[in-house]
Amino acid sequence: MYVVKHYPLPQSPWLMLPSNDQNNVTSRCFFDVAGKPGTFYTMTNLFRGFSDSWCIGSSHGWLVILDRKAVVHVFYPLSGASLRLPEIGTAAEISTSFNMDVHVLHYLCRRSISKVVLSSDPARNNNFTAAAVFNEKQKSGLAYCKKGYMTWIELYMHSELDSDVLFHGDDQLFALGRKGSLIHVWNLKGNPIVTKTITFEPCGRETVARVVERFIYGRYESYLVESLGEILLVVRTISLRYSPYRTVSFRVYNVNVTKSKLEKVECLDDRVLFVGGNQSVSLSTRDFSALERNSVYFADDRWSMMNVNYNGLDKGDYGGHDLGVYSLEDKVVKRFDEIDDERIVYPPPFWILP
Repeated sequence: MYVVKHYPLPQSPWLMLPSNDQNNVTSRCFFDVAGKPGTFYTMTNLFRGFSDSWCIGSSHGWLVILDRKAVVHVFYPLSGASLRLPEIGTAAEISTSFNMDVHVLHYLCRRSISKVVLSSDPARNNNFTAAAVFNEKQKSGLAYCKKGYMTWIELYMHSELDSDVLFHGDDQLFALGRKGSLIHVWNLKGNPIVTKTITFEPCGRETVARVVERFIYGRYESYLVESLGEILLVVRTISLRYSPYRTVSFRVYNVNVTKSKLEKVECLDDRVLFVGGNQSVSLSTRDFSALERNSVYFADDRWSMMNVNYNGLDKGDYGGHDLGVYSLEDKVVKRFDEIDDERIVYPPPFWILP
């Protein structure tokens, strides 16, 4: 059981978890990974009005929520402030076509919308932009929307599924192909155009393709992170030899935009990366001394695997159990002792970052 405390202002990274009471769908617990060991906070009725909703992103301290009607809401959990964005077409078709169990609805919507990120904090920039990666008919799409827009603007559809998206400033958008070997750079100022397409050349003996081949027994996810002005590619290896699946390692590369190649990063120094369903973020242990330097903190975002039957569970629903910290120096994964990762973690966890 988590220890319930009054929650402070958002000044450190939190991991949002389901309530202790699994029948309470509107409350959430928050694990403060940079606070004193074992520090948890509980917010009651946090998702009141969003009880059948699904989190599809976390960015600049705000959650991005998709409701049952496929309308997108940008929600600040500590104050309850929210902004409404237009519905996203693919999810809207799902939500209006079927009268289904909420777990099935969440699963289908999660498969249709991979992630939504924001260009900036809506509380500080009223002209923020949202970008969404969505999937439709075996293809993926990239769309964006500014506050006040009546609809999402679709940028493209193609068969190379995108895995992550990152704003670099207010108007520059990086979209990563699922194979981790292609990045489209968009300029969203005025008429959106692709200013650069980066296809990675071999970097020494290391390429993303060879990294994936080396871990062919498992699966991988790729993320884009901005760190100290640089763009990093983070490759996460997930082993299916465990039941259920487990993250076993990470590799980090600097994206050399000018030379269109990857440069392996051996050490992050005092930097710490946070990846998952959230907008990927880099923080410094100079600001958060309790964090482990040169590490990657990760949350489970394998939405397609969370309903697979493991160990005879009644509903075949293990939830977002794959949580932990990977040390680039020691090359080991450590689980959070404070979290029972053998329990069903549903809804899946999300990082909320300052």
